[in-house]
Amino acid sequence: MNARTMKLLRALGEVDSDLVEQAEQPRPRRPAGRIALIAAVAAAALCIAAAGLLPWDELLHRTYRPSHAAVEELTGGVDSQVVTGGSGEVTITVRQAIGTPDTLTLSVETALGGDLLTGLGAGEGTVSPEDVSFYPVQADPAQFQGLSCEQARAGLRALGFFSDAAVRVESEDFDRTENLARSVITLSVGEGRLDEGEPITLLIGGLTWHTEEGGDLPLAQGPFLLSWTPRFQGSSYRIEVEDGEVTGWVELSNLSLRAEFQNITRAQYEDLSRVRVLDKNGEVIPLMASSSGGGSISEQTGTGTGSLILQFRRAIALEDAAVLEIGSYRLELPGTAQAE
Repeated sequence: MNARTMKLLRALGEVDSDLVEQAEQPRPRRPAGRIALIAAVAAAALCIAAAGLLPWDELLHRTYRPSHAAVEELTGGVDSQVVTGGSGEVTITVRQAIGTPDTLTLSVETALGGDLLTGLGAGEGTVSPEDVSFYPVQADPAQFQGLSCEQARAGLRALGFFSDAAVRVESEDFDRTENLARSVITLSVGEGRLDEGEPITLLIGGLTWHTEEGGDLPLAQGPFLLSWTPRFQGSSYRIEVEDGEVTGWVELSNLSLRAEFQNITRAQYEDLSRVRVLDKNGEVIPLMASSSGGGSISEQTGTGTGSLILQFRRAIALEDAAVLEIGSYRLELPGTAQAE
């Protein structure tokens, strides 16, 4: 890194919407210009007949606690019994996938057999997928048999990759009655979009047994690959920001928020940690989010870039959202302008 540039990174964490942290590199690419706020609605329409709603997987419902309106907005992005993979004594099934234009969240079941079950012992704990990554490519798992995780990743990356993305994994206690591990795996892309009709490959590097006492035991080594073509639905609001020399954009969807700014000061960079979404009555919509992002500020100019990805712990209905506040900016969402 250039000696004149400070790289500002912060650890991933699960935080309230008023205290968002950041930790990855941004990709600046927008020109400066006059003060303007330009809003555009992307993706599918908000109105979907309730009679056609596809039920959410129980695990995803527990995780996101969606309102009826949020379920309606996301109905067209729901796939059930998506794909099954694995090898040996490990069978991994994506039971349901829900996709928005920038986020894909999966309900994943892992079945264990034979010696792997013996290795769990008798205590409570979770079986968690480790070293999880996604690639925007179609892959035949058979072609990756016998390869190490590093070799598989290199091969997939040569075919295509997400240049800026955040992945979250949450696992429930292992179900000894059915010998099943259940996890929610979420991908959010920092730039670009998840395109309808484009394939995706999930790579799981291995499985680890985590006990309540804090002990970790590697159970199975991957790579485990699952490849399919997701569906995407829901809506997103994208707002372009031009304020003097500062340029950027913010995009809000049912499951995530992402933002990118250029020519900001260090104080403005620090301010990106302040994010709120307000409803039409001015009340705060609870987000609870895990986050990643980051930036770099030039010591010479005192300005630089900042980016942010929030992966929500609760699905929100965009029809309820009226105002998005990020840093010093208060952005009215399209079609929801409030009277002064």
